[in-house]
Amino acid sequence: MTDKPKGPGGRPARISRADIIAEARKIPAKELSLSLIARRLGVKTPSLYNHFESRQALLVALSAELATQLKVRAPDPGHWRKWLAATAGDLYEFYAANPVILEMESSQLVANVVAPIMEAAMETLQKAGFEPVDSLLVWGAVVGVAVLKAQSAQMEPDKATARTAGAEHTLAEKSVRFPRVRETY
Repeated sequence: MTDKPKGPGGRPARISRADIIAEARKIPAKELSLSLIARRLGVKTPSLYNHFESRQALLVALSAELATQLKVRAPDPGHWRKWLAATAGDLYEFYAANPVILEMESSQLVANVVAPIMEAAMETLQKAGFEPVDSLLVWGAVVGVAVLKAQSAQMEPDKATARTAGAEHTLAEKSVRFPRVRETY
């Protein structure tokens, strides 16, 4: 068993900064509070203040942690469609595993996390012949789909499956009038 760093007064700390960040990653940002994390970790809220001075300080640390863990595929302009699809899948998995990122209040914190993948996407698309604005629009659409899919995955599994199935059925019916949607779908 590994000893944890000593807390104030020489007692072993019951939690670490890493424990707090790991728990925060599991909680949607709107629900994230130091008291909720403390309850989940089985400690008193003031013990979290030994590691983070505020909720905002925790979000900044969390954003930095998430930025190191988002995998970014090397740009591939020669196979941009496959690259974009695989990268969208990576982004979806990242968002689904880290619901806190979906609702962070600060766009700067989110930008810190997703900037590397956005840069790779824009590089891939621009080198494949897209204009800068078009590459941004395509990437924005990809992110939008990844976010919506990840948000629906956060719902209760049974309800999410039923809603998704119902939406797919409705979309299939309505797409008779919308050939591009039907073809793409």
